[in-house]
Amino acid sequence: WIFSTAAGGNDFLIKIDKGYNSNYGLRCGTIADPNFAISPAITFAANKPYKISFMAYAGKVNSRKIEVFYNTTAALNGSETLIGTIDEVPTTYTEFTLNLSNPPAGVKYIIFRGVIKGTNNTWVDLVLDDIKVVQTSNYIPSVSFTQPLNGATLTAGQPLAVTVDASDVDGQITMVKLFYRGEYFGSVTSTPYQFSIPNLPLGNSSLYARAYDNSGDSVTTATITVTGINTHPSVTLTLPAFFSYCCRYRWNHRVGWFLCEQRAGSAD
Repeated sequence: WIFSTAAGGNDFLIKIDKGYNSNYGLRCGTIADPNFAISPAITFAANKPYKISFMAYAGKVNSRKIEVFYNTTAALNGSETLIGTIDEVPTTYTEFTLNLSNPPAGVKYIIFRGVIKGTNNTWVDLVLDDIKVVQTSNYIPSVSFTQPLNGATLTAGQPLAVTVDASDVDGQITMVKLFYRGEYFGSVTSTPYQFSIPNLPLGNSSLYARAYDNSGDSVTTATITVTGINTHPSVTLTLPAFFSYCCRYRWNHRVGWFLCEQRAGSAD
């Protein structure tokens, strides 16, 4: 493996007590530039699909995402090809899988790059382990949000309806999990893949979903954000009824002004 180093603590390294299956994991304690961990050389066969799987976690909610590339040289130099992006790295070890459909044959290097999310998240751990690149006949499923749309503005205090679309070209979807505000919310094992989140709070809330197929592979959506806003209440007076009065006066030289007519009616 080749790790980037930079002034300020961009310390991709093998760290004890960070592993998933062992005591050691690949840890980056902060994000600087450059930022990469590059695998040993891997030889791809011609016209064969591959999948890349790994375990990962971040030290803080909504603080890290991961970009994965391949390159013909052991470098992050602008000629690399993006394989996929993990837009939200949870705070507990989670498995991620990316499809690499029929890459060019020959020697390649897999490159992992950590990316900062949010603010005040420079000094946050990003940890990877159990990285595998395997030739496969199984394709990972696809998954996306149907509802709500990313960036939607909704009324706070109301339920949030969530619909996820998931499919698998060479098998079946066995489960869809929803993660809300960085935490596991719930799962559905059959269509429709729908969830109802009670009492949307004010401000921004993040969501992402993960679909699993019958071969045990999974894929995670990009993280979307919805915003809960306060709306003004409405009020109407129904009781007591409001009346208006109309009065007409006349002048008589003997009695002066006197009331000659009075009418009452609803203001409506």
